[in-house]
Amino acid sequence: MTWLKIATLCASLSALAFAGPAAAQSKPASPEQVSEAVDVCAAITSPTWIELDDLKAYGWKNVRKSSGNRQMVVRGAYEKIGNEAYIVITKENLRDKTCIVMTKLETTADYNTLARDVSAVIGMPVTQDGFVYTWLRSEKTVEMNPSGDRSSPKALFVVSAAQETAE
Repeated sequence: MTWLKIATLCASLSALAFAGPAAAQSKPASPEQVSEAVDVCAAITSPTWIELDDLKAYGWKNVRKSSGNRQMVVRGAYEKIGNEAYIVITKENLRDKTCIVMTKLETTADYNTLARDVSAVIGMPVTQDGFVYTWLRSEKTVEMNPSGDRSSPKALFVVSAAQETAE
């Protein structure tokens, strides 16, 4: 993974770090929920743009944080009722044409189990490099990366479109 991708992932997570308890996932997303979110990311991602406005049509809305009696929107973080995964799209993701699906894990040991179970839904990965799994889905690259720490492990699925090349 390049330093640019690592920086983008860190920036993406910061959007939820500031969201506080209102945006905290209560439980890990199921493989089907992760796959649904990955498919939405694939549908809105192209080599030239990410169609944020299309998220609403798929049932995804901005994460909201409670602040006293007010609700504040957490920019770049999206949730859907009935799905424990988050979709995260920051300014960096818009620039890089990447869409991130994030889910909580109960333990770090659940990472490989989630990769296996997601594979049962979307197919086998085309490559594995250490803990990084890569699938091709709807002509998009989906890369699964570990995130968080031992006390709060997460899995990130980075969805990107193949970049068009000038000939």
